[in-house]
Amino acid sequence: ARNQWMLEWYFGPGRTPQTVSDRDLLQWMEDWGPDCNACGEGAERFFARGGKMIVVGGLEDSVVPYPSMIDWYERAAEEMGTLADLEQSCRLYLLPGRAHGQGRGCGGIVGDTQIIVDWVERGVAPFEVKSPLRGGGELSVKPYPHNWTPKAALGCAIRNI
Repeated sequence: ARNQWMLEWYFGPGRTPQTVSDRDLLQWMEDWGPDCNACGEGAERFFARGGKMIVVGGLEDSVVPYPSMIDWYERAAEEMGTLADLEQSCRLYLLPGRAHGQGRGCGGIVGDTQIIVDWVERGVAPFEVKSPLRGGGELSVKPYPHNWTPKAALGCAIRNI
C-alpha cells in the first residue's frame, strides 16, 4: 500500500498495521520519539538543526479535530517563545471542508514536496498555499492564525468553489 513505507522502513518488509503489535509501537516510540516528537525536546532538536514542518489538517476532521490542532500549535508556540518564533520552522494549514487523510479526506496541498524543499534549501517560507478542490480548481489557504476564523475559512471555501 502507498502509505506502508514507514512500517517497512522501521519494522521490515511485509509488515502491515495488522502485524505490528502494541509492543512494537512502544519500542518504535522509545527509539524514535525523542527525535520525531512534534512537541518537547524532540521538536526543539528538530527545529534547532533547521528542520521545517508543514502541518495540514481538515476543519471536518473527526479523528484530530481542528481545535486540538490549534491547541497543539499554540502550545508549541509557547515552547518556542512566540508564534513568530514557531513560524520560522512550522506552519499550520487548516483546510475547509476536509476530513482526515488523503483521498476523500484532507487532500493535502498542491506542490507540498517542492514547498518544503524551497523552505529548507532556499529559505523561501510558505505563506499562502493551494489545496485541490474535488470538482476542479484550487483553494487558497493561509497559515493559522493569519486572517483565520472558522467563519472566514468557510467563506474562503465558498468563494473558491
